[in-house]
Amino acid sequence: MQNVQLTDGTMVACLHRNEALVLDQHVQGYFSQGVDVLPGDVVFDIGANIGLFGIRAMQRSAGQARVFAFEPIPPIFDVLQANTKSHGGGAFSAYRFGISSNAGQAEFTYFPNTPSLSTKNPEILADNAEALGRMVAGTMEAPPKRLWYTALVPGFVTPLIVRMMKRGAQRISCELRSVSGMIDALQLDRVDVLKVDAEGAELEVLAGIRDEHWARFRGVICEVHDVDSRIAMVCQLFQDKGFAQVIAQHEASMDHAPLAIIFASR
Repeated sequence: MQNVQLTDGTMVACLHRNEALVLDQHVQGYFSQGVDVLPGDVVFDIGANIGLFGIRAMQRSAGQARVFAFEPIPPIFDVLQANTKSHGGGAFSAYRFGISSNAGQAEFTYFPNTPSLSTKNPEILADNAEALGRMVAGTMEAPPKRLWYTALVPGFVTPLIVRMMKRGAQRISCELRSVSGMIDALQLDRVDVLKVDAEGAELEVLAGIRDEHWARFRGVICEVHDVDSRIAMVCQLFQDKGFAQVIAQHEASMDHAPLAIIFASR
């Protein structure tokens, strides 16, 4: 574990400094389409990684939100927990399990060189060398300001970077819960903002929300991999659940990757 100063001076714990800077740029884009975190809000952060979304949510709510962050991979969870203690004031909580359609156990693939790539569904992106290469190329073309030099890296190096990212992969058994199971366990009558970045497991996460709980969400931010028209499917789901505005957006660094962020608000 190490520390890094983000672009605005915020100090956070991380596993890899450069990855944290890229993740923070990614997270900043989550607040671009009308789904925001307000004082008093309840937030679910699914696929929390090291907790950058939760940190930004606490900042945007002037420290007056309640953030429940879920991350199943133990080495990543340890960093998340450190960040909840440093930035939460007791209102930012970390839970060491994944979120899926039902409670249980599942095998996750952990990538020590690129923790944010860790997933229960490596076939969606991690095992797709072409798609992963496009994502890496897009990130290097539109990097955070402090990593400007990555834009100078020639394209032929991308396959080498992809191999390095995946080197040393480990299989880890992790506990699973469901969104509705956590709403019940925490006795919540609302979850104002639901953020989902489950690295290919987004449909399983959404399937774990019972019909009677959908009305409790004011806004959803969901990263969706465009496998078998999944983006259109999730947009339709949100419309069917009564969200008045549903927007699918590709951020600049992800233009070459088959994924989008879907924003749904009442």
